Amino acid sequence: MITGSELVFSNVPACQADPFLIAEGRSSGDEGYLVISYPEGCHDLLFLRGREVRIGAHLRREYRFPLQPDAVRERYGQYRSDKGTVLSFYLSPSDSIRRFLSTFYYTSSLNIELAVLGRKQRQELSARAQGEHWLVELDRFPPAGPLPISPSQRVTIEIQEAKKREELASLLSGMTSGRLILYNLERNMEMLRMKTQCAALRPSASPSPSPSVGEAGSPAAGSTQTEIREVGRESSASPPVPRIELAGPVRHLARGCQRHFDILFRRFRKEASQLLGMKYHALEAKAEKEVQLSEPGFRLERLPEESAPLVLQVMEMIAKRAPLLKRSEIRCMTITMVAEFYSNHYEVLERNNVLSAVEDFYRRLKS
Repeated sequence: MITGSELVFSNVPACQADPFLIAEGRSSGDEGYLVISYPEGCHDLLFLRGREVRIGAHLRREYRFPLQPDAVRERYGQYRSDKGTVLSFYLSPSDSIRRFLSTFYYTSSLNIELAVLGRKQRQELSARAQGEHWLVELDRFPPAGPLPISPSQRVTIEIQEAKKREELASLLSGMTSGRLILYNLERNMEMLRMKTQCAALRPSASPSPSPSVGEAGSPAAGSTQTEIREVGRESSASPPVPRIELAGPVRHLARGCQRHFDILFRRFRKEASQLLGMKYHALEAKAEKEVQLSEPGFRLERLPEESAPLVLQVMEMIAKRAPLLKRSEIRCMTITMVAEFYSNHYEVLERNNVLSAVEDFYRRLKS
């Protein structure tokens, strides 16, 4: 599945094998990952070192995000009896796994289906790419429908590093199909360094909102933590991968999730207003008034506990009514932001019976 991986087994019905029991029963300390493939075309991944489940992830054609292993366990329990749910297991070099995991925290500078480009446009990609150090990813997902049954139909993710523009041009010249994702490593590492510095400046004694993954360098106190550490000597051929602490689902003593939705919307407002300028404020005001027609007490500046999830309706209206040339960018930003929100606060959303509302938001905004 990932570049350099060795297939151990594939397409084993989920009703016949438990991924967590497979991890517990391992005798080797090698690194690898289990893939749980669901009928609707999405995948949950569990990354292992020996018997230890280090981190989970959710993967779709359109997006990906880190996931707590407990959330993977719960989804697996719900769908394990479905005949279309299958397991696969791969061994993989640690460098390949770290390179793939880094893409969860990097921002891409290019994300496009190569099939929509002409030959001349593909040749011009390397010349137009900004920076001098890149991570080049090529994804191939099978068409929607029955689960893949042959190696040529499996999901493949090829990730390679290019340190010179000539290397980038050489890599891109052989790519004619699939989704190309390009990461400017210099810019991403600078961004992560700045975020880490900002997080380090926080007074340790003062409480602060629980950060989203990739938004700050340390999680809230008391939260479950999964830490990705570099192991052994760093190969000169592998790209720089940041040390990342992944915050688990946040647990608050207070009832409800109003605070989480408030933080989500304030992040959305900041990003969307930078993209849309003054046009954003008119769109927000109009969307708020429309929500108030069915929920008179709803206010964006002071979200009521019982109607806080309605901010998703406001975000959806703004994303769908944005100017045409900005609409795709707004939708992509919104989906990514809410994907992180869903991953970080899975348990509290489920406890407050709003998990399905967030999932429905994904489906509507992607359609």
